[in-house]
Amino acid sequence: MLRQSVSAGILFVVGLFLILVAPSLFSEGMFVDGSVYASISRNLSVGKGSIWDLYYTDCLYPQFNEHPPLAFLLQSVFYSLLGTSLWIERSYSLLCFVLIGVLMYAIWRVWVRKDLGWLPLLFFVLMPLVPWCASNNMLENTMAVFDLAAVALIALALINQHAKSYWYLLLAGGFLLAAFLTKGFTGLYPLIAPGLWALVNRDKFNKKIWLQQAVLVAGFVSLLSLLFWLVPESFEAIERYVQRQVLRGLTEERTTSNRLYIVFKMLTESLIPLGLILILWVAARKKVKKLEWSTEGQWLLWLGLSGVLPMMVSIKQSGYYILPALPLIALSLATIAARRCTLLFNSRFIRPSQLWIALIVFVFGIGLNVYFFGQVTRDRDKVELQYAIKTHLPEGSTISTNHELIENWGLVAYLQRYNSASLCLNEERLGSYYLSKGPSELLGYQLIFNSGEYFVYQRVNP
Repeated sequence: MLRQSVSAGILFVVGLFLILVAPSLFSEGMFVDGSVYASISRNLSVGKGSIWDLYYTDCLYPQFNEHPPLAFLLQSVFYSLLGTSLWIERSYSLLCFVLIGVLMYAIWRVWVRKDLGWLPLLFFVLMPLVPWCASNNMLENTMAVFDLAAVALIALALINQHAKSYWYLLLAGGFLLAAFLTKGFTGLYPLIAPGLWALVNRDKFNKKIWLQQAVLVAGFVSLLSLLFWLVPESFEAIERYVQRQVLRGLTEERTTSNRLYIVFKMLTESLIPLGLILILWVAARKKVKKLEWSTEGQWLLWLGLSGVLPMMVSIKQSGYYILPALPLIALSLATIAARRCTLLFNSRFIRPSQLWIALIVFVFGIGLNVYFFGQVTRDRDKVELQYAIKTHLPEGSTISTNHELIENWGLVAYLQRYNSASLCLNEERLGSYYLSKGPSELLGYQLIFNSGEYFVYQRVNP
């Protein structure tokens, strides 16, 4: 019965996830950042740019220093092996969430309990940001995998207090280096995990735990130093990233007027799991009156918060920044609900039909993804323009435009991803092609085609 419950629970959660991502996972149209990342990765796979000197377009970020390169390198391998289809970045993103789910399940089994492994996965999938990130190729997807792998190894080290635990910590330091090389400093929050466990567990004078803390930090620092020593270009690339992205984010760039925005976002993402906990508490109030929250669950919550709260130092915040912390928050909330869930499921909820219900949800999720496959579910005008350009212009064209369109970052990203085309503002001398929104009267140019409100012209006199 227990094995059936676990199998049905996981199958149900996977089916629910597929239902939630169906309209956008394998359809056309993507959030601008995801399209940018896919373009850079594709370019790297075909020899445009290098690992430490990434390339976006001829006119916008011909040297891309906005993020470290590891996620782009990993995704470029997929393009090199499987081709440059639009579905490669979607499949890569989906694989990231499969790995996140596997790691969450492993952490739950090792750190919390052997049953109900589907419960934290359910809480995670029901956070609205999760299906959105899965469909939009965010760097946080890759970073979450590395951070969770590090947390899993740290948990193993904390449980197994023997010499072997230090090897776990050194390997965890390697995964933290990978997280840092994916999205920078925000991926390093698990570095404090052993010390945080000592504080939460009221064992702050345990010398072994603080030695483990030192080994983890030393392992990360040593590996990073070794990388900088062996590959000098890596240091130069990270230095450019810090100057352009980190320092500007702290002092200049503003995306929010309230530093607490990131905290509010985390709370809103947790509302559905909290609502389910409330329902379980009401349903099982006669059997379990006291709220129970294990020290393991508290540690997971504080560790998740350590991946969110430091972001308040910057006024450059976006909701999806918190994705790598959400698996830990889901795991923590699941520890609160676990006992009540066990009592209810062991009594009257579990029936022989549970596996059939889960199977129906799973098949329905697959069917929905098949239905939406290839449909244009966002930015239809921009996507249709790309297919028209593919018909009329050579791949890799440089297209001139005006001030109105040059800052249409979504359009720039689609042009590069679909056609390897660069959109440029050449006011003194226009190029062979010109793109405008609405008709334009240009001396020496003739209209090739228009796609909706977009008009494309070609120079007739060299």
